[in-house]
Amino acid sequence: MIFLILFTGVFALDYVVKQHVNTAWLQGSSRKAVGDRLIFRNCHNEGIAFGLLKKMDARWCQLIAAASLGGVVWESIRTWTHGGRRLAKAGLALILGGGANNLAERIQNGYVTDYLSVNVKKRDIRRLTFNLSDVFIMVGTCFWAAGSVLPHRKNRDSGKRKKR
Repeated sequence: MIFLILFTGVFALDYVVKQHVNTAWLQGSSRKAVGDRLIFRNCHNEGIAFGLLKKMDARWCQLIAAASLGGVVWESIRTWTHGGRRLAKAGLALILGGGANNLAERIQNGYVTDYLSVNVKKRDIRRLTFNLSDVFIMVGTCFWAAGSVLPHRKNRDSGKRKKR
């Protein structure tokens, strides 16, 4: 149940933020915040991560995103039904929430709204723009990977004698 709440929260949070960005900010506009450490923009990414495949037909990008999300759904079902670690399950819920949000927007609008950049000296890094769903996908991937490689704990009571 907690993982369903996590999935829903991730999806809803970025949905609300994207709606605000698309209604309150002009596309291409930018603002600095947090002591000029962050740049908020309104960018529509018609491709996939890092603007790759932006010249490709939108349906192909939708298909790639849907297939990727399908793989995560498969791994989630496998992990949740076969007793995976909570860290891996939480990571998969984050990936699913962010991935589903980006896919839904891509299907509805033909693009994904990106709005966050880190204001650093290196121009190539400063130009990278992402959204909260992307952050949740990255963090979720780290959680899932860590939860998948960590050894399973033995049952706490397995080594103890039962008191009679």
